Amino acid sequence: MTKRLLRSKVCVKCCKRKRVEEFYHRSSTSLKFQALCKICWNAKTKAWHSNNRERAKEMKRQWRDKNKQKKTMADKLWVMANPEKVLINKKRYRYKQYGLTFDDACRLLQAQKNRCAICCRHQRDLSGPLCIDHDHSLGVVRGYVCKRCNTSLGGLGDTLEGVLRAVEYLRDPPAQKILGALTDENVSKIDTATTSSGEYCLPKRGSEVGSLI
Repeated sequence: MTKRLLRSKVCVKCCKRKRVEEFYHRSSTSLKFQALCKICWNAKTKAWHSNNRERAKEMKRQWRDKNKQKKTMADKLWVMANPEKVLINKKRYRYKQYGLTFDDACRLLQAQKNRCAICCRHQRDLSGPLCIDHDHSLGVVRGYVCKRCNTSLGGLGDTLEGVLRAVEYLRDPPAQKILGALTDENVSKIDTATTSSGEYCLPKRGSEVGSLI
């Protein structure tokens, strides 16, 4: 006589009859399924973890130590099956590092019209995503910049003084003092720089730092 296939069972918590797919497997029981449905079991587990945080952490740590290979394989399979969630989690982790919420990051990016705050290149024209730039001394977010501009800021010491020294270097190259002075025409070209987004003027020689701000 063939054994009858179990198609549904009653949850002992909510007392509702549900399909067996709505129950977790449990090999130690005669029916091979948990007595509680997935919804009731998850609620029970969540409540237990909330009331026993330290014990839950210790149990997780012990399980990871005993099942390192199994845990690694499970993590890899989850990452492969959930690429969108992985990307979202990475972004949220990055925002959290800078004290931003997801909404804060979106509002800032929209305000910059998806462009680098320095070179004004659009996100679609870049090989990678825009970077969140922040003041390393204060830990305050300054804006979104492209990787090239972010690297350039770091190379200049990430300070206004470093940027001003670079401006002064371009305006008055040391070699000109030895090889010859710049012509008035070249000076005017250096003092006024033109970009694809419009024209902006660098401060005149001898001007105060405040004129750049």
